[in-house]
Amino acid sequence: MKMPRHLPPRRLLLAFTLSGISALIYEVIWIRLLGDLFGHTAYAIQVVLAVFFGGLAAGSFLSDRVGLRRLRALTIYAVIELLVGAAALLFPFLVGLITPLYDRYAPLELETGTALIFRLAVAIILLIIPTALMGATFPLVVRWQSSRDETQSGVASLYAVNTLGGALGTWVCAFILLPLIGVRLALVVSALGNFIAAALAFSLDRRDRTSAESVEENVVAAAREDATVESAAHPSMSSVSMPFLASLLFLTGFVAISLEVIWTRALDQVLSGTIYSFATVLTVFLLGIALGSWLYRRFLKSFSPFPVFVAVETLLANYVLASLFLIYIIPGVSVRLGDLLGLGFVRRGVILESLISALILLIPALCMGVIFPLLLDAARGRARSATPLGLLVAANTVGSVAGPLVAGFYLLPRFGLLHSLLVMASLSMALAGIVSALLVRRSGTWALVASGAAVALVLLILSPGEIRIWGLRGERLIDYREDPAATVSVVESGGHARERKLKVNNTYSLGGGRGAFTERRQGHLPMLLHPSPQRVLVLGVGTANTLGAVSLYRPSRLLAVDLVPGVLELAKKHFGATNYRVLENPQVEVLSADALRIARATPEKYDVVVADLFHPWQAGVGSLYSTEHFGATRRTLAEGGIFCQWLPLYQLSEENLKIIVRTFLDSYPQASAWLGNFGTSTPILALVGSEQPVELHWKRWEVALGNSELGDGLKAVYLDQPAEMLGGYVGGRDDLERFAGRGVLNSIERPAIEFSAPATLFTEGFEPAKRRTLEALIGLQTHQRIPVSFDGAQHAIDVETISSNREAVRLMIQAMLESEKGEEEKALRTAIQSAQSARGYNVPATILIELAWKASEEFPAAAEQGFKEALRVRPDDPNALTGLGYVYLSLRRPDDAIELFQKALKISPDWPEAAEGLEKAKRVGSNTNK
Repeated sequence: MKMPRHLPPRRLLLAFTLSGISALIYEVIWIRLLGDLFGHTAYAIQVVLAVFFGGLAAGSFLSDRVGLRRLRALTIYAVIELLVGAAALLFPFLVGLITPLYDRYAPLELETGTALIFRLAVAIILLIIPTALMGATFPLVVRWQSSRDETQSGVASLYAVNTLGGALGTWVCAFILLPLIGVRLALVVSALGNFIAAALAFSLDRRDRTSAESVEENVVAAAREDATVESAAHPSMSSVSMPFLASLLFLTGFVAISLEVIWTRALDQVLSGTIYSFATVLTVFLLGIALGSWLYRRFLKSFSPFPVFVAVETLLANYVLASLFLIYIIPGVSVRLGDLLGLGFVRRGVILESLISALILLIPALCMGVIFPLLLDAARGRARSATPLGLLVAANTVGSVAGPLVAGFYLLPRFGLLHSLLVMASLSMALAGIVSALLVRRSGTWALVASGAAVALVLLILSPGEIRIWGLRGERLIDYREDPAATVSVVESGGHARERKLKVNNTYSLGGGRGAFTERRQGHLPMLLHPSPQRVLVLGVGTANTLGAVSLYRPSRLLAVDLVPGVLELAKKHFGATNYRVLENPQVEVLSADALRIARATPEKYDVVVADLFHPWQAGVGSLYSTEHFGATRRTLAEGGIFCQWLPLYQLSEENLKIIVRTFLDSYPQASAWLGNFGTSTPILALVGSEQPVELHWKRWEVALGNSELGDGLKAVYLDQPAEMLGGYVGGRDDLERFAGRGVLNSIERPAIEFSAPATLFTEGFEPAKRRTLEALIGLQTHQRIPVSFDGAQHAIDVETISSNREAVRLMIQAMLESEKGEEEKALRTAIQSAQSARGYNVPATILIELAWKASEEFPAAAEQGFKEALRVRPDDPNALTGLGYVYLSLRRPDDAIELFQKALKISPDWPEAAEGLEKAKRVGSNTNK
């Protein structure tokens, strides 16, 4: 059956769908590759996007050139698709070719004017040709369709299928291609889409043998005929200038992408922040635009364009204001939907995040999908000659370039989320009013604008006074920043502890209290594994507690980098009490930069490089666990230098940990692993790599303890105890090889971690995965020699004591894991073994007391044994005495309980549990005597 001429042929629709799929795959992959080249800073990524969309605009503009108009549009389109596919296949090669040159000459301080010029120049060199070619495709295809479409109704269809293809490309790239086949093969698949599109276009062109001259004549004739019809039906159309229409396209493009940026920032506070979240948000946005274009072609095309424009812009303005309420309630909605859907990657990672994204983005995207083809049809309807379609598309694309620049770097940092949305709503309402006043001049349209403005005013009055998504119930907001890169906040927990924590996009970065304890230890261990660290690089600052611990060793050169400037600002302002005010220290240099870029490009050599805990499931973080990054850090090491990569075990499945360990071992000939703490709530692991074997220098540790400031720092995190220094050793290279086995490595080309780590978050939560991972690691803690050197030490420790305390640590961790699983009696018996193994190390006894209290009601006999073992180690511990007293009460031994309570109160007169127990025991004893 022959398609009507006013509808694009099926082959063309299929070709343009494939073109849209490929274009978005390229955008996703090219941004990733150039982000790894420049650094994943907000400014660097924005340069890439600006050049990308700028190239599209240039291609659209150049497609109007007279020389191209004299050729067959479909032939040119087919050739361009072939060229785009070829350019895509060459892109990784070109990036690899230019990387050494960029690293050699581009400055490391990423936000200087010189750095901007370098990034801009390289992005233009790599992107301008393929993106300009891509930008020319839409005007060329529309021009060809216009030559055969007397009703001019194919624009919306072409725009819809191309945008639909973009949505599909985004989703397929993130959920299928990159996880399964990697970057290069994904580009091959995408290039095949271009080649098939070219073949379809060539075959359609051969079938439709219209000459270039008649094509142009048909375009002009169709435009003139439509101008006559349009002018007769809508006299105001003849007064519409092309510059005015171009301005409308620019402004609507500006509003559309600005809103996407602002709403995406809001969704960043609620969604998981994984690569799948990014793909889901973009997919929903593009689907909405495609659906809007279809709705325009199906239901709105027969109406006069400018009244429709006014109605849509009025609706958009009011929805922007309504979104203030949606954003305010969306955290609660997300929690409730998550509870209803349950765990699982499909439920949480696909369905839930798609629903939340659609709640905010779908309706405005529908409006945006209507506006673009509507304005193009209006422009072609009033044209007296061939429409400068490329110029109009370019104007819209330039607006898309300006939108994220203004929204991301001006509106959000200066005005915040609420007022940025108010600016966009006002602009949309103003566009509706201007078009109504200048082009429509109908009472009905004025009534629509007036009523829309009235509704907007009501929404504005009722709207929340501020929109800040920052924490959980019971937390108190201390400070808040809308940084160009992310939203940064400082919160304080409720209750007695009152701990402050730093959050980036509503995700915790540890802070005060227990967080500071762990973060400081991250700085001490690597500094004690090097005999004389004078030059130190710290990758990742966060609260600066790790950096502060490193600074206590007074290295001659200390450089630290963090990706988010707002993090550095708030860490300096709010965490000076725990980070030793290191960010105020003029001897410490701190840069806002990307860790991968610094490690790869720095010409300096360092004795110690410390990499912070990077959340493996977050978008863009996987490259920091890649062969490229580990190889780069190895090249930064001076002779005898060490690299320490900290890993958040509480966020890693056992399989993901194995991938990272294999990747690490591939880069470092010598490697070892150390637990950073002995807890089970947030366990961390250090992978230490070097060229030569690494040992803990006991003499250096003794000297550090003798330094008043450094000794106090070590004591504050229990590292003044030998068992704490030595007990965390997990194993050396042979042990790690046995643990990790053979398998896939994580690389920029095959980003296994970035795509597999979120499964742990979505499928089961971190708790079960964390326990399995930690159990697998402590299973390695048997029979290895700890790499410690006692040369020159004043107080060497015998091998038997070291082995006993290492076993005590292993059993203590195992006991806590068993308790987390609800195996209280088993956990208590394991804790007893831990306390029995310990020599001069009291922490296992402390854990034993906690577990005995926890099990005392259900397993009093086992708890009795536990308290007695703890009292063997610590005979005057009031907590153990009190606990055993309550056990005796439950066993109907009030006299024994009274004796224990009295002893506890003698040691600690203000111990409330002992006082309460004593009164209770006396009452029980009195009743028993009666």
